[in-house]
Amino acid sequence: MSREGSGVTVDEKHEVAIVLTRHHHRMMAAGIAFNDWEILRQEAPSSWRDWYRYWTRTGAGYDTLGTQAMDAGRAVTAAGHWVAGSLCYHFAQFMLYRSPDEKQEAAAARARLYAKAVPLLSPRAVRLEVPSGGLDVPVIFRTPTGASGPVPCVIIVPGLEATKEEMHNWECFYLDRGMATAALDGPGQGELAHVRIDPPTYVAAVSALVDVLVDDPRVDGAAIGIMGVSLGGMLASMAAAQEPRFAAAAEVCGSFDTMSRWGRANPLSKLGHQHVTHSRNEEETVERVRSWTMSGLAEKIRCPFLIVHGENDPIVPLDQGNMYRGQVPHAELVVMPGANHVCNNVPNIARPLVSDWFAEKLIRP
Repeated sequence: MSREGSGVTVDEKHEVAIVLTRHHHRMMAAGIAFNDWEILRQEAPSSWRDWYRYWTRTGAGYDTLGTQAMDAGRAVTAAGHWVAGSLCYHFAQFMLYRSPDEKQEAAAARARLYAKAVPLLSPRAVRLEVPSGGLDVPVIFRTPTGASGPVPCVIIVPGLEATKEEMHNWECFYLDRGMATAALDGPGQGELAHVRIDPPTYVAAVSALVDVLVDDPRVDGAAIGIMGVSLGGMLASMAAAQEPRFAAAAEVCGSFDTMSRWGRANPLSKLGHQHVTHSRNEEETVERVRSWTMSGLAEKIRCPFLIVHGENDPIVPLDQGNMYRGQVPHAELVVMPGANHVCNNVPNIARPLVSDWFAEKLIRP
């Protein structure tokens, strides 16, 4: 099979090969079990249909295990299985641009399984719905175990085709260090994928979330940070430039200027941008992402700012991190040796580094 669009034919087998060779680190860092990935690799899918069937079947298996554990009174085990199943459904659809009906079905299953896990998670998690621009922005808010008063909170912003569920494995690093977390599906992501990503709308949603957090007695309103990965790195940076209440901000492998790397982007990345902007073709996509730049905004970031970039990032090249370093006042740049996009091949090093930095900036004696 192939897709025709904008005068370019893209081979489906090549698309699947891109995911198999470039995104396995991302999937396992998010929580996909190594054995599940190995079984998929041995099956060697050559079509999106094969890919989708494998991950939805695996997700359904975890859903069954979760139900069995819950029936046996093993709530912690049930939560773990439902989180695992949610991630399987997420990755079943995360680049399934060919089949919108199947993509929507798997996305609904992702949210359904994660919703079953949320009330069982430890440390504690609750779902918030934050009104912004006529939307109810879904947020998973978690607080560290044993907190005796208001604690700092870090807002976690997903990247392109990522969601709050995919950010689950980031949360523990902040929670373990005494900080709360608030992972969101912003406008254009996850449960709000029916609207297109538009940076001003996204920044407004983040500010609405800050409004909620500063009024929450569990949160130290003077110690709120924001962190984003990939496209979320740019969105978080845009929010930090325009929302003065952030006490610290960080971006991991985010774009500084989308058009400056567009010619180097792989076909799936371009299709991803087309999908989240609800564009009809590449030409319309380019027009919509032309304004996706930190130029003119970077110098407005006044809070402490951390840049973490993979040395060998093939999706958002290192020059984007250097642009942040050159234009954000007092920015700190950490280049992770040998790391790929979002440093997903070294999450055991990159994620503690980022969360330690936030702890130093946000936790007051």
